[in-house]
Amino acid sequence: MAIYVYVTATGALYSYIPDNVTVAQAQASGQLASAAALTASGLTAIGGLSPLSATIQWNPATLTTSTVLSPPSTEAIAAVAATYKANATRRANKLQAKGQLYDAMQILLNLNGSN
Repeated sequence: MAIYVYVTATGALYSYIPDNVTVAQAQASGQLASAAALTASGLTAIGGLSPLSATIQWNPATLTTSTVLSPPSTEAIAAVAATYKANATRRANKLQAKGQLYDAMQILLNLNGSN
């Protein structure tokens, strides 16, 4: 579990200790200031929360962590783009074979970003 240090007045994340230690252990080892020093600086520490990741983020409104959707992978986006391009090219080739050159050219121009 991780330790989060946040600005007491706003809940904004100030610092983060990803190590699997308690607040007391982090203070004893010097990783974290004492409760008095944190309070004097307008900060609060909370431990026992999930560490930050692609699907875990700090939520300043609730002063805890929240699970969020994973961002789409670049590989998945590239695969969709490649499929779209292959399908559009096949469609353009079929139109060209039928003699519908204008429609084929429009597809190819749009595929390459031209209007």
